[in-house]
Amino acid sequence: MKKLLLAMACALPMASTNAEFQLRKVLICDEKNKILESLSENFQESPVWTGFSPNQSTNVILTENAETGAWTLIELINPDVVCVMAVGEGSRHKQTDTIKNKFTT
Repeated sequence: MKKLLLAMACALPMASTNAEFQLRKVLICDEKNKILESLSENFQESPVWTGFSPNQSTNVILTENAETGAWTLIELINPDVVCVMAVGEGSRHKQTDTIKNKFTT
């Protein structure tokens, strides 16, 4: 009986990880140029990666500070407005001038 209960207890977290849920959190949103300038001036972060969903409904930019490993993930709400979705440390991406120039022009 103990083995059955232990097996069920171990399986419970795995079963619940696929459940849908809603998350509410405060986001910082502003004009794309203001956010990118702020990240550059205050945290020395610059764009290193961009990702687009197949239907272009979700577009994200990852910025990073190559020296400190700090990073910020921002989502484009429309061509002029972005929201900060997440921040962190420990980035392993490498910055390229091609990507950096694409977002600063």
